[in-house]
Amino acid sequence: MTKFRHDTEEGTQVSNALRQPWKAFAVLLTATLANPVAIVYFATLVLSLPAGISNPENGLMFCIGVLLPSLCWMMLLSLVGVAIGMVLKGRHAQFATGTFGGCAIIALAVWNTFG
Repeated sequence: MTKFRHDTEEGTQVSNALRQPWKAFAVLLTATLANPVAIVYFATLVLSLPAGISNPENGLMFCIGVLLPSLCWMMLLSLVGVAIGMVLKGRHAQFATGTFGGCAIIALAVWNTFG
């Protein structure tokens, strides 16, 4: 298991891997590519191309149209995550953000199940 935090004499500090937006983006991109739901989603998009996309130029534009918004969304999430990580430091902040994230996931699961 990868540790993103390490203890020093000054206290707990965020690892340099997640302080830089490009490294955080790479971590998020890797997690997305390893996510089976994302793989199925993109495979479904490619396999269900409309009949009008028969020439390579239209297919290329379709792929760019699908990948560019996803790339922008991942970049936005990475930048926001790095910004929040630089502001919220310490064990209490880590606990609070972990608790909030867990509750948000549970709430979304309940909403999708019963809503």
